[in-house]
Formats: sequence, structure tokens, C-alpha cells
Amino acid sequence: MTTRMHGHWDLKGFFVFSTSFLAIHLLAPTILAGLACTFFLALVGAGTAFGQSQPQGLAPSVTTPKSDTAGPGFGQNAPRGIRAGHILVRFKDSPGQDTLNQLHADYGANVVGTIPEVRVTHLQVAGSGLALLDHLRKRPDVAFAEFDSIVQVLQNAYNPPNDVYFSSTYGSSHYGSIDQWGPPTVSAPAAWQYVSGGSSSIVIAIVDTGVDDTHPDLAPKIVGEYSYVGSIKDGFGHGTHVAGIAAAATDNHIGIAGMCPNCGILSVKVLNDQGSGYISDVASGIVYAASHGARVISLSLGGSGRTETLHSALDYALANNALPVCAMGNSGSSLNTPEPAYWHDCLSVIATDRTGAKASFSNYGIKADIAAPGVAILSTMPTYPVTLTSTYGYSMNYDALSGTSMATPMVSGIAGLVLSQNPNLTPTQVAGIIEASSGDGVSWAPNLAFGVVDASKAVLSATNSDSAPPGTNLISPTEAATVSGLVTFQAAPTDDTVVHHVDFVQNGTRFMQVLTGASSTSGSGKKAVTLAAWTGSWPSTTVFNGLITLSLFAVDVFGNASAAQSLDLTVQNKLVTQSGTAYVCWPSSSTCENVTPWFPVTTGVATEAAPHLHGTVSYGGLNNTKYADFWLQVLSYNADGSGQEYFCGTDQTTVDCYPPLLLEPDGSKTLSNYSGGQIDLISPNKNPASGNATINWTLTYPQ
Repeated sequence: MTTRMHGHWDLKGFFVFSTSFLAIHLLAPTILAGLACTFFLALVGAGTAFGQSQPQGLAPSVTTPKSDTAGPGFGQNAPRGIRAGHILVRFKDSPGQDTLNQLHADYGANVVGTIPEVRVTHLQVAGSGLALLDHLRKRPDVAFAEFDSIVQVLQNAYNPPNDVYFSSTYGSSHYGSIDQWGPPTVSAPAAWQYVSGGSSSIVIAIVDTGVDDTHPDLAPKIVGEYSYVGSIKDGFGHGTHVAGIAAAATDNHIGIAGMCPNCGILSVKVLNDQGSGYISDVASGIVYAASHGARVISLSLGGSGRTETLHSALDYALANNALPVCAMGNSGSSLNTPEPAYWHDCLSVIATDRTGAKASFSNYGIKADIAAPGVAILSTMPTYPVTLTSTYGYSMNYDALSGTSMATPMVSGIAGLVLSQNPNLTPTQVAGIIEASSGDGVSWAPNLAFGVVDASKAVLSATNSDSAPPGTNLISPTEAATVSGLVTFQAAPTDDTVVHHVDFVQNGTRFMQVLTGASSTSGSGKKAVTLAAWTGSWPSTTVFNGLITLSLFAVDVFGNASAAQSLDLTVQNKLVTQSGTAYVCWPSSSTCENVTPWFPVTTGVATEAAPHLHGTVSYGGLNNTKYADFWLQVLSYNADGSGQEYFCGTDQTTVDCYPPLLLEPDGSKTLSNYSGGQIDLISPNKNPASGNATINWTLTYPQ
């Protein structure tokens, strides 16, 4: 690792070696893949989902079957997106050396890193690591264990300031002549008047590919630099672009204006020169930023995992007075929210175009909070050749990029302005103020969430004296109710000012659309459904039958949140089951593959449904085999042709899992959902393993 600090920043005592792989796609759009625990989620992108600035080399890696007989998309190795043999584990108590020695003796596990602030240990073993993972997940002294997973960049008194490209055009490499249209769109110039361009005591961390510390629009702003992936230098270009949007030097007669002109920049490099890295490094970078004075952490990156390691790092940031601002992703989907934006700890950002509409590439949906400009955003680029300039044809010094990666630092800069106006605000209050000052200030919609941000309104709301939390007052459903089908939620929240919304969270992520004080209509014509204020509906088939526990809380217009109210519900819907069986071989050949065909779900899916996969494998004729890994998977297509795959694996003979994706309703003439399986044999030496197996499985879902 490399470290360089400026001014008062002190790095003593913080050194973490970790190797989880994380990648950031700077350009719109991006599709990410990752594996959480013994499970793996892969996103399948429709061909029309990509913005015009998508680099050719950053095309989605997940392929979809051409028919229901095509093989699953993970070939003769472990599924894409996991770092084979790398396990992140949190023990309930600090593990003794005898525990670690026994893991080494039994599984060959070595400790290769730790994230002590969130009590995560990074273990490495030979092979896929499924045997170790299964063992750890069964131990009573383990809080969680999961694979490391991939993350990628998500790049798809000033009146006005005198920066050259703020009001005059610049000849960009991919978008023609453009000006810096983003800040005026979100009322940044008015906000700068109120708060004199922000405060240098407010630091925004750019957790990314590094920042060019020689750039004339950035050099005077950088208060510290740290790297988890070699040189501090930005070799890709994404982090430099993001940093400029958030806080470039402003009113200095050159270049562009940053959203928070006076805020400091802390560069934490967690992605390599190809825009990729590991979850363990990203989590470490978040912890580092929060531990070293950052009040805002800008995260223009994402991965398909659902890792407790990253969730814990975000929790740590909030507990240490830092607000994570996260990109929603660029696959044009309402379902495929990458982490960290997946987690409720984040203020999650949709990208918009010049008209104020959702950018075609931007993800959207219930995990989103607000929207900000993200198409053809002009900002700083490294002053030397990097991957984006040398490989993808972007310009040095300044250029325009598109993506939720660009919308995110715009919101990070606004958060910096709000904190400059009132540094005593908590991260939750800052997020609530930005949400309540966005859009019309009342409603929420899937395409834009609470709406496009307004820096001026947010800064004006920062000086309020109200700190009293509102009351939730949920009317229905009642505690311990049994529900099925479409469930109506209704509340009557109270406050001494104005309640902005009521939120529902389960397992750290938003559970359903928020309730607001505005009525809403979905559908059209005879299918139109209108819901009254503070009323929402939830399809209960989106969770599997059983007991669920929700946390709900009200948030007022000044970001004050009520204490979480717990709600227990029992979900009981009719279950539908389909079975499959297949014979597979290792190594794979044209006559007997190691993967099954895709089996279409012919039992019918009428409403979105949560799946349950259960299956067994019977091996025959295993030769020279040290590990035998067994995987089941489910694939579901969205109406737009995009989709998502989920993999469940074990080194034992039984898989039993509940994939965190939804089966999508079948089309009028097409089937949308598929399931299948695969084996992977690993030899103990250089000679190949061989064998065969019969896989039997069932896919069960509620309707």
C-alpha cells in the first residue's frame, strides 16, 4: 500500500491488507456480478440498456441463453464474480489463535487480512472455498461468512463563477460541445451564495480509483490520499472525474466549478487501473474515510453482492458521522440495484438527463432516494494518459462522462454544502434534508424517487432548529397479522412540523415503496389504481411464506427520524413447485456437459415471486478429485429483456437456498423464468479430475 498525506491528516496505526476484488465502471452503463455467502447473483443486461459512453471493453460479462436448452452462464469453473478461495468472516468473539490454527489444519485456511473496525477476517484457501464457507456458516461462533465479490465503477460568492467551462462550451470527446449544465440545473449557484461556497472543514472522501493530485483544479483541494491497491496515482481516470464534480476548485479562472467549491477532498484508492477491485478493499476504504474525518463518502461504484462486510462498513460510517452517497447503477433496471446502493445506509442516486427525466441507462426503483444530473457531465480528467484516455478515447485534463457515477458526486457536493451551513447535523438529518428538498418535496415515484435534488432548498433547510422526531402511527396491517396477495399499508404519521415520508426496512435494505403525503396512481385506463396519501401496496408473493419482521420509521422535512417500530407479519400464499433432473459430466464435453440445460418454469408465474431452490447431487466415478462443488441456479428475465441469475453452491450434496431475486411474470407468449445446475471438480494435483453426477432439484414459489 502507498500513502501520502497533506496538512493535518495522520495515517498512523491504520494499515489493512486485504484482497477482495472490486471493480468500478465509470461510464454508463455497467453490469456487475458478485457472490454473497454461498450464493451468487449475476445481472443480465438487455442490449438496449447501455448509454453511448459505455467503453467497448466494459461490456457486460454475463451471457443469456438463446433458448431453453442453452447451458447456464458459468462454464467449467466457479461462477463469475467470486474470488475463488477468498472468504470474509466475522466471528462473534475475536477468534483465538487455536481456532485459526485448526482452520488451517482442516482446510488450509490462511489469514490474509483483517478489517478490525468491523471485526472482519479475510481467509484464503486453495480451490473454490465452498468447503470452508459451508463449515464457517454452520459454526455457532460465526456471525456471518461470505465470498468476496466484485464491484465496478458506475460511470455510464459566485455569480456565476469565472471557471472557463462553467458557462462556455467545451469540445468533449464523446458528446460534442457541452457546458457544465449540471450545477445550474440543481440550483448550485444560489446555494453557493447562501453558504459562501462551502467550508474547508467539511471533507468529502472519494472512494474510487484515486485522484490526480497534480491537476490544477484539484491539487489545492486534496487534504489526504491513501491507497489499498498500490500507487496512489489514478491510473484509470474515474476517481479524478468524480472528485472534480464534487469539489473542484472554483472561481479560479480555469476549468470547471465543483459542487462544493470549498470542501476538502480525501482520496481513498480502492480500485485498480482497470476500474476494478475487491469488496474487502472497498469496505476498508469506507472505514478509513470515516475514521479520518470525512463527513461525506462518495461511492460511484457497485457490485452485485449482498455482503455483510460492506453493510458493516456503511454502518460504521454512519456511526462515525459520515454520510455514504451511492450510485444506483447503470443497467436500466428497477431490480438490479448494486451494493452499496442496495443498503439503506446509503443515500442512493438515480441519474437524469438535461430534460430532468431518468437517464435511459440509470437503475431506479424502491432502493433509490433521489436523482441528479448524470448525462454528459463535464469534469476533470487526469493530466497524464490513463486507461480512459488511452483505451477508450477520452481526453486528458477535462472531458464529459455519463453514469450514476457522475450523479453521485453531485449529491455528495450538495451534502457538503448542507454540512457547511450546519456541521452539527447527523448523516441521517443531512440525507433527510436532501430528500425533502428534492422534486416537489412531497411525492416519491420509481423513476426519480423523491425527485431531482435542489441544492439551494437543501442549504436553506439546514439551519432549522427542529430536532423533535415524528411519530409513525401505522394503521394497517396490524402487528402479528397474517397476510397474502396484495397487502395494503396505511399510516397516519404525526410531527410538530411536517412528516416527509414513512420508510420500511428489512435486513438493512428498503423493503417496499415509501409512504408519502401525496396520493399516487399506477397503471392506466381500466387498470389504473389510485392510492390515497400515506397508503401503499405490497405484493406478498415477493417474499417466501413465513414470519417476516420489518422496521418502519417516519422522517420529517428536516431529516429527524422516529425510533424504529418493529412489525411482525406472517406471509401465507399458495406454493407452486416444479422439479428437474439431469445427468452431467466433468470435464464437460459436447456429448455430456458439466452444466444442465436451462429448464423453463412451465408451471406459470402470474405475479412476481420469491423462489426457493432445493436439490441434491449423486456422484459416480469420481477420479483424482479433491473437491466436488455443486451449484443450482435460477434465471429470470424482465419485460425489457434484461434479467438476473442467482447461484447457490456447496461442496456437500444438498443445496437449500432462497435466492434474493424475484421470478418475473410470464409474457403472453413467452416464459420468463428458468432453473438448472452444474458441478465443478477440482483435482489435488496437476492431473485433471473427472467424474459424473445426477442432479435432482425443485423450484418452489408463492402465487
